[in-house]
Amino acid sequence: AKRAFILEHATVLGMAGQHKVALETYRSYLQQHPKDVEFLHETGITLLSLGRMDEAVQTLQTAHSQHPYKDLQLATDYGAALLYAGKLDQAGNVLRNVLKHKQAFAPALVFLGDVLMLQKQQKQAIPFYRRAAKANPRDLRTAARLARAYLAAGEAEKSLKLYRALRQQAPQSIKLLFGELRCLLALSRLE
Repeated sequence: AKRAFILEHATVLGMAGQHKVALETYRSYLQQHPKDVEFLHETGITLLSLGRMDEAVQTLQTAHSQHPYKDLQLATDYGAALLYAGKLDQAGNVLRNVLKHKQAFAPALVFLGDVLMLQKQQKQAIPFYRRAAKANPRDLRTAARLARAYLAAGEAEKSLKLYRALRQQAPQSIKLLFGELRCLLALSRLE
């Protein structure tokens, strides 16, 4: 009961934006229970929120290494931490391994798409974003990533069509408007 209370308390602190206090709470518990995977996972997420990427990578790697790929969200968060730390090849490897365990795991698909985009492999990113959008069709951010990948891969017409469909769902979105305008600009250059 005490463990659950501490975990819930620290989680609420993090959700309230009190990441430093949440981190102290997680670490205090981990001093007594250094191999608690759930606390290590939450500590890693909190470190990401604080922008402490290297510490987050180490913490999430420690948690992940205890039971590799047993918890796919933990493995995906580890891959995301590697991505945010700029360790793109390692991130790609971890995320591909997640997808070997569950092919339609949307968070891993999105982050792997992000890795590929940062590696300037826009065309290779498209299928991952497409699969993530199919797995989670209400997630506009994933669909917007797909639209950006289409545009970056030179498929401005597909990108424009998708941006316009997204703007129907979120007409106030400035980001989607700018995406649509970038497509129109790209298409005007092709004429």
